[in-house]
Amino acid sequence: MISKSYLRSWLYDWEQTNGFELGFTVHDQLLDYLWEQTKIHGKLEDTVCGEEIYQLNYGHGPVEMLSELFSDLFGNPDRTIQSLVESMVLDEPVEGAD
Repeated sequence: MISKSYLRSWLYDWEQTNGFELGFTVHDQLLDYLWEQTKIHGKLEDTVCGEEIYQLNYGHGPVEMLSELFSDLFGNPDRTIQSLVESMVLDEPVEGAD
């Protein structure tokens, strides 16, 4: 199954790709949230199509594997996770933001 270190690796890559430098508190909150989603999804995948998880686990690195997993979960993981980050980071709208 997916380990938390795999998820941490994916999240760091996502942050760098999308230009976010999260503080430790927000990073940990986001990691915990995504970890819970991964565990829920993992349990479903394990019972419904465990072979697919095995192929994802051993056929790709952690970043590619989790990108696929979160695409399944969120549809557009970049947009969804960015919204989560913004809700955790911002108490009020950024000046000039739509």
